[in-house]
Amino acid sequence: MRATLVFLALAIPALPAQKLPDLAAMKPCDAAAVLEQAIETGFQELDDLRIKYVENHPDVRSKKARLAELESLWSAQITRAEAQNQPCSQATAGSPRRLVDLNLPGAMERLKRDNPAHYATVQAVLDSASRMPEGRAESYVRVTYKATDVLFSPLVLASDPPKTDLTFRLDDVVYRRLVTLRVSATPEPAASR
Repeated sequence: MRATLVFLALAIPALPAQKLPDLAAMKPCDAAAVLEQAIETGFQELDDLRIKYVENHPDVRSKKARLAELESLWSAQITRAEAQNQPCSQATAGSPRRLVDLNLPGAMERLKRDNPAHYATVQAVLDSASRMPEGRAESYVRVTYKATDVLFSPLVLASDPPKTDLTFRLDDVVYRRLVTLRVSATPEPAASR
């Protein structure tokens, strides 16, 4: 498992940076809105790539890595806004959908209060995603919960147990949460030459 992760990190080429303005010079909420648009475009491009290629194709993996990077930048802007006591509204003007970072303090409680139906589905998605073997969870979440834009970040935290970001969309809301990966207890044999 770890050798595979190292290989993936090395096999993903440096992506050409999407033309983004200088986010540091922008107000955090404005930067978050720009990133939301870039993420929306990225998911559309990922959908197009998935039609052409299998999930492990280098172009698909590269697009997933870029989306993970954009989502991390978005989360940093939301955190920056809250640190400056300027919380962004969940839906920015002109944004086709909302991004909800469930890693932020109180996010699950707000979701439970504001949208009980989504809360129940999100809980079920998070529970099943952490129990599913790596590689099968994306399609399982897509089919079972009718979620779209399901993405497990190809970047894995070097923790024990390993964790990664899961992003998925229900209706017009995109949810993001750090989840624990299920790792098989049986070591994989080394490939013979």
